[in-house]
Amino acid sequence: MPDNTSPFRSLQLIYRALLWGQILFLAIALIAVATIAKKSASEQLDRQLQVIAVLVSFSAFIIGSRIFKKKLFQARHANISAKEKLAMYRSASLIQWALMDAATVFCIVAYIITHNFAFIALALLLLVIFGAMNPFKSKVMLQLALSPSDVESLQHS
Repeated sequence: MPDNTSPFRSLQLIYRALLWGQILFLAIALIAVATIAKKSASEQLDRQLQVIAVLVSFSAFIIGSRIFKKKLFQARHANISAKEKLAMYRSASLIQWALMDAATVFCIVAYIITHNFAFIALALLLLVIFGAMNPFKSKVMLQLALSPSDVESLQHS
């Protein structure tokens, strides 16, 4: 039986909550736009939002990745306990996930305003990228260079 208090489990729960929140918001937006026939935004606003959405998405990915890599490097090479390393990893992950989440939400809101499916396509791309950020236990162990004894100590602390 899995240990529900495992720090790896709590990290997975946070990740899944963010992922499912984005998916649920996307589904609600699609249903709302399909059922509520309202006039969409002007073509000029649509184009402006497209540029902004691409810039926000690209920036969120680049900045989030850089922050994550920097904090991961610090955690991996710090002379601290495995618990402290995992706390640093969690912090780095949350920053990266929040940036990606914000970009996805922006794209969905732009879709609601404009009814342009290009925003949905960009939101789906961001969701795929977000899906690759899943913090599997083995992935976290590898990224933090944790030994099996480190992991054992984490699960019993």
